[in-house]
Amino acid sequence: MINNKKVVVIMPAYNAEKTLKQTYDEIYKDFVDEVILVDDMIDTAGTLCNAANAIVEKGGATEVYACATHAVLSGPAIERIQNSAIKEVVLLDTIPVPKEKMIDKFTILPVAPTFAEAIARIYNDKPFTAAFG
Repeated sequence: MINNKKVVVIMPAYNAEKTLKQTYDEIYKDFVDEVILVDDMIDTAGTLCNAANAIVEKGGATEVYACATHAVLSGPAIERIQNSAIKEVVLLDTIPVPKEKMIDKFTILPVAPTFAEAIARIYNDKPFTAAFG
């Protein structure tokens, strides 16, 4: 539970809307308010947006968030995300998002500080896990 809301994290896959609707109906529907979709990359955003829309329309979730490591954002990705049920998409800056593709739903987080800390700790023979604790 986060802020008194019931949250579930799901990794969408190909044919996500069918799989997620079935999973959502069987497992989550009665006790989930928010869903967080986690993916490695967003290319055309078809899988991600279909999953988000299915969870809201057929599953009844109140809010859907998404996050991904790589924002490829090709073809119809921006339009799909903008018109989807997704409230916010958190992305890492592993691929820069051009200004013309930036929308209000995007939150971009930098990876450079984490990478720099990892390199410094490895070089200085210090434990890496301490960087996150």
